[in-house]
Amino acid sequence: MTTTKTLLGAVGLAAAVALIASPARAAWPIDGNEQQYEQDDAATVSYELGVDSQTDRILREAGEYLSRLEEFGFRADVRYDVATPDGQKLSYGGVVEASVRRPNGLHVKYVGDERTSTVVYDGETFTFYDVNANVYAQTDVRGDLDAALDTVFDRFGFSVPIADLVYSNPYLVLSEDIEDGFLVGRHAVLGIPCHHLAFSQETIDWQSWIEDGPRAVAMKLLVTY
Repeated sequence: MTTTKTLLGAVGLAAAVALIASPARAAWPIDGNEQQYEQDDAATVSYELGVDSQTDRILREAGEYLSRLEEFGFRADVRYDVATPDGQKLSYGGVVEASVRRPNGLHVKYVGDERTSTVVYDGETFTFYDVNANVYAQTDVRGDLDAALDTVFDRFGFSVPIADLVYSNPYLVLSEDIEDGFLVGRHAVLGIPCHHLAFSQETIDWQSWIEDGPRAVAMKLLVTY
């Protein structure tokens, strides 16, 4: 199986992201520990094809919560596996700190085992800076964040799962091409009760832990390629 490395955080066979989002903030202490939380009667596993209505509603609410924020930030603790040619898995990690200002402002800093880098978009120019190598690349991209991300990803042939949270309508991006999805249960991340959702697409399986409360914040993301 091949691996894919991306600008905002390398992603290999599997990647786990623990994150917290909040208006106009971009730094919180966080770890990737998950604790079991008491399940309720509604949080039962269903393996029927398609996305059940409850799962779709929770994912939609999470997307709408982010859509309403003009400015927000998040800090993500990223862990990922990379396969060697002989099939052995190596584990790496890093921390992402991102700030978003709609409609066209983005600043992302990544400090990891394999790379330290910064990404900045100001509505006209998309800049990537490799701190360790002391080199940078720029490309002219005009428009809002949606257009800028689409252009850069298409132009340079990569994608970043965590970038789905930055789009103006995260629900539409996250739900695109989902073949089936269900509610696994009600579990806690960092002691916060969350809806644990699982989804399948043609080439990936992914899970999301969304806070069970008025904020509907995505607390954790696990992507398996």
